[in-house]
Amino acid sequence: MLLTAPLTLSAASICPKLLTYLSCLGMLVMCLEMPRHIHGAEEAHVMALQGAIPVEFGAVFPHGAFVIGEVTPEADFDQSTRDNRVQKRDKVSGLPVWQVPVMDADPEARKGQRELTVKIAAEVQPVPPEILNGTPFRPVEFEGLAVVPYVDTNGPRARQAYSFRASGMRKPGNKPAAKDAAARDAA
Repeated sequence: MLLTAPLTLSAASICPKLLTYLSCLGMLVMCLEMPRHIHGAEEAHVMALQGAIPVEFGAVFPHGAFVIGEVTPEADFDQSTRDNRVQKRDKVSGLPVWQVPVMDADPEARKGQRELTVKIAAEVQPVPPEILNGTPFRPVEFEGLAVVPYVDTNGPRARQAYSFRASGMRKPGNKPAAKDAAARDAA
């Protein structure tokens, strides 16, 4: 179950909603920890979700988003040297990865969560939409948006974090490219 809106809790509804949430969370934990026997092999743990989790743009950015800087290549620090900077490649598609700095238009977004980076795997550098007249902002919608959970080990203790990936970007309200629509219909 994907929650797309914040929960509104009242004294009369807090217990049932909390119990439903905890029940769903418990089922997810059971699925993640449940041992499986696969073709007589040794016991293995199989995760219900692996890799990127597809999400709708409006669920992540209900108030919209703006490109706030230049699209740049993401560096592959493992392959790069001081004299030779190598661009990171997507692990699944093998395409070069580009970084797009974005501001969440949610007026209630907390400090430190308003600005983020969306990564796009594409053969050529993606071009952001036009600047909104009279402003430094470029309204944007991301196509094929996905959340990638990971464990952030930078800092005194590890924490659960996530990043965003997309297959492309466009001006808000524009229809997705025909190939993206066909791929969605096939899925």
